[in-house]
Formats: sequence, C-alpha cells, structure tokens
Amino acid sequence: MIINLVIAVVLLATGLWCLLYAERIQVRITAYHEDLKRTERASPLFLHVTSRNYELPIRALGFLLILLFL
Repeated sequence: MIINLVIAVVLLATGLWCLLYAERIQVRITAYHEDLKRTERASPLFLHVTSRNYELPIRALGFLLILLFL
C-alpha cells in the first residue's frame, strides 16, 4: 500500500515538473548549445543533439506520467 502511494506521488510530481519546467529546460539546452558552438572540442554529433527542440517531448512525457498517475 505504501509503495503504491510513493509511486503515485513520484509519477505526479515528475509529471508536473516536466510540464511546468519544460521551457526552462529547453532554454538551458539552447544556452549550452550556444556555448558549445564557440569551442573547438565539441563534436558535430553532440552539437546536432543539443540543437534540437525538446520542449514538446518533455511536455508529452509529463502528460504521460500524469496519465499513469491516474
């Protein structure tokens, strides 16, 4: 019983966190990408990965976690 409650709270908290902070996470990824572009040691693959927009998938993950909570 307690384990189910803990799992439910973790799902809800993580889902809400993803929904509410997706934009901030994307801003940090974009800022990191801009900093990486100015260095010579950044690999092209890593630059490609950090240049993507991850806001929608993060929000979708948050929505899915909240659905799992219900």
